[in-house]
Amino acid sequence: VATRTVNVVAMPACQEYTDTVANHESAGRAYSVTETTGETCWGSFCYGGTTTTTYYAQGSDESLGTNGSATVTLITSENGYSTGSCPSDPVAPVIESTEVSSISYYNAVITGVASDANNDIDHVTITANEQTFYCEGTTNFTCTLQYNVYDIAEVGEEHNATLTAYDSRDAASNPVVVTLTRPEQQASVPPVVSNVQQTREGTVEVVTVNVTDVDGDLEEVVLFWMDYMGGVGCTNTGGDQYRCELDLSNREYGTTNWAIRALDEAGNVTLSDTFTIVWEEEIETCFTAANSEHVSAGRAELRYSVLVYAAGSGDYLGMSG
Repeated sequence: VATRTVNVVAMPACQEYTDTVANHESAGRAYSVTETTGETCWGSFCYGGTTTTTYYAQGSDESLGTNGSATVTLITSENGYSTGSCPSDPVAPVIESTEVSSISYYNAVITGVASDANNDIDHVTITANEQTFYCEGTTNFTCTLQYNVYDIAEVGEEHNATLTAYDSRDAASNPVVVTLTRPEQQASVPPVVSNVQQTREGTVEVVTVNVTDVDGDLEEVVLFWMDYMGGVGCTNTGGDQYRCELDLSNREYGTTNWAIRALDEAGNVTLSDTFTIVWEEEIETCFTAANSEHVSAGRAELRYSVLVYAAGSGDYLGMSG
């Protein structure tokens, strides 16, 4: 029998690192960007100019200047590192502000801002009718009470919702109480679909779209295949933004018709304007010829009456002839 004992200990909520900017970069706490300006170029050969290296804190992208030998203190933050110093004693988070962004028969949505001197907010919760739910986000958070799912309040009933932020030590912030009244169910309003955008990432067609629903009862958003009445579910990426991904690698080549289909809990369906997704086989054509023939055919261009460069890419092909 083998026995292993594991001791779980808390990391310091905020850690300081004081070192040169170059050493911060070596340790992964910073990165650098080198740019050259004022160059003189002849074809692919360039000379002169001024080269400057600028250092940035990893995660926060805060500028640390251009002197790699300068000594800077970086502290751990929510997104990586930033300049500053850690508080001498750990402190609890603070909820700075809250706002009821929307309320309907179905949902109440409360947004807010929280801060913490130690930069270690772990989560925010909302409690109503003795039920506690996790909110989305930390320093900027969104809390949703689903009336129709969790039986939080009756129509017309005034009730309180308490918001609390917790840090990595489970220290609680000041509780903030928001008073809400659940409204009556209104005539259902269909979702609104807007700003449909298409891009191609390798063999994946990516469609992004904004879908809003004033009732707060949006059920699903689907990339809908109009030709065969099928679809692919879309993912909410924050707020009213959705991302739909269609893998084309196993599909037949051709043109298909699609739309964004939004459905709410009341059964209202909204379809966007139809758009096409084109999936064609790529055909690569190679041309082997003398440089002078490439120039004559428009596949290359002649510069300085002697140097030849590929059209479009600018690749250097050598001397003419």
